[in-house]
Amino acid sequence: MDNKLTNEYFRLRSLCTLGILDSPAEDRFDQFTVLATAAFGVPIALVSLVDQDRQWFKSRQGLAVGETHRSLAFCSHAIESDETLIVADALQDPRFAGNPLVLGAPHIRFYAGHPIRTHEGFAAGTLCIIDTKPRTLNDAQLSMLQSLAKLVEHELNRDAVVRARNDAENALHALNASLDQRVRERTLALQEKNDALSREIRQRAEAEASLRSSEERVRTIIETSFSAFVAADADGRVIEWNNSAERIFGWSRAEVLGQSLSSTIVPAEFRAAHEAGMARFGQAGFGCKLNKTLQLQAKTKSGADIAVEMTISTFTLGGMPYFSAFLNDVSAPLHARRALEQKQELLDAVLETVDVGVVACGADGELTVFNRTAREIHGQPPGQVDAGEWAERYDLFEADGKTRMSPSDIPLLRALAGETVKDVRMVIAPRGLKRRTLLASGRRLLSPSGERLGAVVALNDITDLIEWQDKLESSEQMLRTITDNVPVLIAYLDTGFRFQFANAIYKEWLGQRSADMIGKTVAEVFGASYFEERKIGLAQALAGHMSNIEAKVHRKGHERILNSTYIPHHRDGQVVGIYVLSTDATAAREHERQLLALANADPLTNLPNRRMYEFHLEKALALGRRQGTQLALMYLDLDNFKRINDTLGHSAGDAVLIEFGARVKSALRESDMLARLAGDEFTVVLEGVGNIENCEAVASKILEVLRKPFSVCGQLLQISASIGVALGGADATADSLAHEADAALYSSKRKGKSRFCVVAVPANTAQRREAQTG
Repeated sequence: MDNKLTNEYFRLRSLCTLGILDSPAEDRFDQFTVLATAAFGVPIALVSLVDQDRQWFKSRQGLAVGETHRSLAFCSHAIESDETLIVADALQDPRFAGNPLVLGAPHIRFYAGHPIRTHEGFAAGTLCIIDTKPRTLNDAQLSMLQSLAKLVEHELNRDAVVRARNDAENALHALNASLDQRVRERTLALQEKNDALSREIRQRAEAEASLRSSEERVRTIIETSFSAFVAADADGRVIEWNNSAERIFGWSRAEVLGQSLSSTIVPAEFRAAHEAGMARFGQAGFGCKLNKTLQLQAKTKSGADIAVEMTISTFTLGGMPYFSAFLNDVSAPLHARRALEQKQELLDAVLETVDVGVVACGADGELTVFNRTAREIHGQPPGQVDAGEWAERYDLFEADGKTRMSPSDIPLLRALAGETVKDVRMVIAPRGLKRRTLLASGRRLLSPSGERLGAVVALNDITDLIEWQDKLESSEQMLRTITDNVPVLIAYLDTGFRFQFANAIYKEWLGQRSADMIGKTVAEVFGASYFEERKIGLAQALAGHMSNIEAKVHRKGHERILNSTYIPHHRDGQVVGIYVLSTDATAAREHERQLLALANADPLTNLPNRRMYEFHLEKALALGRRQGTQLALMYLDLDNFKRINDTLGHSAGDAVLIEFGARVKSALRESDMLARLAGDEFTVVLEGVGNIENCEAVASKILEVLRKPFSVCGQLLQISASIGVALGGADATADSLAHEADAALYSSKRKGKSRFCVVAVPANTAQRREAQTG
């Protein structure tokens, strides 16, 4: 249980590190859910990320909500395994049978979800597809879902990989700048020290030579010495004080002569020790401190504390002991040295913490810097090895990982020779450790005066980046395989409507090889008319809006209906291209047409049925109101039709009905609609009739075409019909017309057969006329 909680903690932390939760929708994820819904024919596809108490959808197709509680999430089960979770029928699965998402909206019956993982290996969520009816996946569909999930996983981790690469590059740049600064500072400090030492040596040599030649010369040298010269008697009282002593300590020669050193330049806290030492000097001399450089604290006339380096010597005059000392103010060099040491410590700390291997050598080729990352890469510390043996000792290989580097190709030696090395790929393969691919960059180190100090290289480990690039190439190959085998036209257009990608289905459906399409415009590949049909949809996608069009294409005498979806590709707030997905809608549209015909036609006479009649009547009424024209509704009923069924049978009755419909239709205009309502009941909608006389003319024509006997089952039958007609204007409705036409029909029947009756609507203005055929 503890391990499970620990793994969940690290899983959630890895998910949060991606920084993708609650981020806006992105086309780079939406393209996969759009492709999934099209490829698998499901209504719902999701990129789901499983948070602590919820599942949140980075991309969704066919689902309105952006997240659900984790306790309801199928994906919460899917991330617990490396395999694809498939629920063929959720109502039959005890884990999900009572789930509100199964019992209620969106009524999940089928679910398939494959885990997607962070770059740290933790399951972040799934790419899943959902259907509202039970189903299964075959091996090819399962492989396709897993491949799409791998592509989503790569897209999920892309920013983390990019950030890691940028961090490494930034660290390398910072390291190079720090190294340059360190070299400049160290070189300047060494130069100043060398200059100071050179001056000191010259001054002391001149002083010694002058002392041997004459006392006057000694005096001159002492007075001109850069170092302070102080001489005192055995009691510690000053007997000599040169110009440099005045400069360093602030006391003039006149002020200090005869004064004790203790009261002038010795700090109060050291005076007791100083006076004890002077007492010992009076008895036995300074002993081991003679002619040695000592570093002591001193003070100036202003009371400031300074550090001095002092060299003591003794001499005797008239049998009395004296001592003399040369002193130099080393406060500034000490501060500079300490600052340099601190910078060195900081640089060493930086070198030990950066994830870039840093290796440096001196001008003689001896390794001087080998930081923590370099030691980890090589699996060993630096050793005193001749440069010719570096490739063998440190397992250095060319980029192919097989050819051992020659000394002339080793980046550090190339930099030491004066070459500026930039991103040289190499492989380090220590025995028993992970083989690493690196980019080496380096340069020669020179002092401000141009002196060669050595060389340095930085080793940037790109092993993981190359592995991700290999995975990306593999993913691209998988995507190409998928797109070339999915029965969908898939393409990508740039903003100039030029093909940048097209799958192999274009050759099968439209006769164009994808390789021949790349770089060409839609019009160049398929012609101007093809482009014009799709121009509006493409323009909408280029403006940032998904669009859909349906158009016919013809090839080798075969007509195909393509349903095309144009999806804008956004990058940094701009549309940089268009994804094109086209499915073959031919069979679906033909099926729809057949269903529509079946739904709206009478199966016996093939005339419009009641449903089509009611729809057409409402349209005709609306058109009449707009145009200010009148409409007539005609009801027709065969006289004595039941007797035909009873005596000759229903097949004879059906033949009469078919012939009746054909004869009546021949008496009508193209714009008039004849429909069979039920049994022997027919109706006619007459549009654009001006008056009752026009209605009477049509009714008379119908009765006339019925006069000729019907040939049924070898017999000649005399068939007649009764007709009721209602004429309506702008105030007429479908109900009022039907009521009046029905009343007119029954009026006609009451007065005999083979008659018609015409009335006007509304009833308060009705005028009835009846007529019987001759």
